[in-house]
Amino acid sequence: MTFLERSGPSLLAAVSELVTNTDSVWRSVLWIARLSFVLLFGVPPAQALGQQVHTFELDTLLVTGASRLPGGAAGRVVSIVDREALLRQPVGSVSEAVGWVMGADLQVRSPAQADLSLRGASYEGVLVLVDGVRMSDPQTGHFDLDTTVPLERVERIEVLLGPASAQFGADAVGGVVNIVTRKEWAGGEIRMEGGAFGRLTLAGSGGADLGGWDVTAGAESTESDGHREGTDYEVVLFDGRAGGPLGEGRLEFSFGHGRRNFGAADFYGPFPAYERTRTSFGAVRWMGPAGPLDLTTQVSTRRHTDDFILRRDDPDFYRNNHVSDQVGADVTARIDLGEGRLLAFGSEWIREMLESNALGEREQDRLAAFAEITTPLGPVLATTGMRVDRREGFETFLSPSVSVSVPAGEQVRLRAQAGRAFRTPSWTERYYEDPANIGTPDLQGEKSWSVEGGVDVVLPASAVVRATAFRRKSDDLIDWARDADDDEAPWRTRNVESATFRGLELSGTMGSMQTVLLTGHASWLDVETSEAPGLASKSTLRPLTRTLSLAVQRAFLADRGYVRLQARDRTRVGEDGVFLLDVRVGVTLAVGELYLGATNLTDATYADLSGQPAEGRAVSLGLRTLFGS
Repeated sequence: MTFLERSGPSLLAAVSELVTNTDSVWRSVLWIARLSFVLLFGVPPAQALGQQVHTFELDTLLVTGASRLPGGAAGRVVSIVDREALLRQPVGSVSEAVGWVMGADLQVRSPAQADLSLRGASYEGVLVLVDGVRMSDPQTGHFDLDTTVPLERVERIEVLLGPASAQFGADAVGGVVNIVTRKEWAGGEIRMEGGAFGRLTLAGSGGADLGGWDVTAGAESTESDGHREGTDYEVVLFDGRAGGPLGEGRLEFSFGHGRRNFGAADFYGPFPAYERTRTSFGAVRWMGPAGPLDLTTQVSTRRHTDDFILRRDDPDFYRNNHVSDQVGADVTARIDLGEGRLLAFGSEWIREMLESNALGEREQDRLAAFAEITTPLGPVLATTGMRVDRREGFETFLSPSVSVSVPAGEQVRLRAQAGRAFRTPSWTERYYEDPANIGTPDLQGEKSWSVEGGVDVVLPASAVVRATAFRRKSDDLIDWARDADDDEAPWRTRNVESATFRGLELSGTMGSMQTVLLTGHASWLDVETSEAPGLASKSTLRPLTRTLSLAVQRAFLADRGYVRLQARDRTRVGEDGVFLLDVRVGVTLAVGELYLGATNLTDATYADLSGQPAEGRAVSLGLRTLFGS
């Protein structure tokens, strides 16, 4: 019996059944954990990890993907993948790194294109930012991860789980991904990597101080024959940033361009398709004081082009060309109200434009005003937000939110959060039509309420454990569906009357990057829906219902080498579970870091998002060389 066939069980009962039915998976994960300690460390876990004790401190970092205020993320679930961790994971792109984060569901067609969902929300219900600037595509969420940022340009990746419409408006239903790029860095690096399926990568980045202005830039080129016929690809990325003083503040320029050419066989239907996409991005921002206010003003633009050929060898049979533009401006003011209270407020305007032979010529404006305040109430820190959004053709939407962080001693923190989120349908969902997919012009906007509660605990041996339970009720949920008994019928968009998502998340870390680091997480999700019987869901109502993930990393040769092992087991609605194992070994030599990586080490067989065989075992060898300061 699938989760969609249940008639409202409790989350505890659902989790109990999952654990009962997956004993073999638990044994596999525990076996890998024991093997890692025996083979890599040769000592018991407690002895390897030491007995260091940490106290718990409220987060004062400005996590721009979660809040506009320092400390505003204290009551939320935020995962941060910093640069040091990113460079030791067996991943080759930003999207692959995000796929390992708790709550993330990266549904891959090929390394050139993937859909991302968080906490069971659809790929259209996730907001992607770069340095706090909206990158999500108004034409379709398939292009949300078409950023211009090479892996070397990433300083950290912030992943917020849960609603964030009160902070960032539409699409932030399941969460937010914010890619923070490097700045104020002098030096450079070059990476060369080759591997299975003819994959070859050449990347480089660097930074310099030019007369008080810091300039950083990076480029990456990757090509591959693909893991099956019709999945070859070529990806070229370039991204840069420059900043320096202007008046009493700082002026910054950001820019980037990405090119993706890839075989799209069976991606959107049983056709030998081919696709070319281009992404260009630019932003100018100024940050500085204005009387008692701390201002951030910004103007940005993003263009995405898509040339889709249904039959690769016969381009004239069916071809779509889409050009999507976003131009936006926003201003945020922050002020210290005294007694620990901080207020942020501002407004945002975005114009979205589309020229398409399949979707027509479209244009619409988004307008918004927002405010967010953090208020200490003794030891309690409360963050309250409110945003008003107006999009042409849809009702005005109010997005309130509140989160609370309560310390319960030096090693324990309790937290709770509630918020409303929304998304309006993309142009593809409303107007697209081809032999396999048909849009619905009069779709309604999707609305949801979410609540969650959790606890964070710091334990001996540098261990931190987090637990969260959440519930999201969505109305007018947007989905692609067709008759479950007719595999030849086209997919059509529709508004599902309602759906309720209940989840439980557990995560923990122990140790350090310099000795032994053990991290893991587990999540369970239960979905109830009032959808019409006899319909099959393409993606929205096919979330991951269970994920178990474990990573262990060991430093050796006086921290000149490391071994990282990552294991994951996951189960999706209507599918059998799949167990994946990745590994990476790196050693620092005189010429730089030499590393060997392997993904899907056990060569597990499973279907990708297109329903075709996913990539099997892939081994790669690379060299990263650093130079300068």
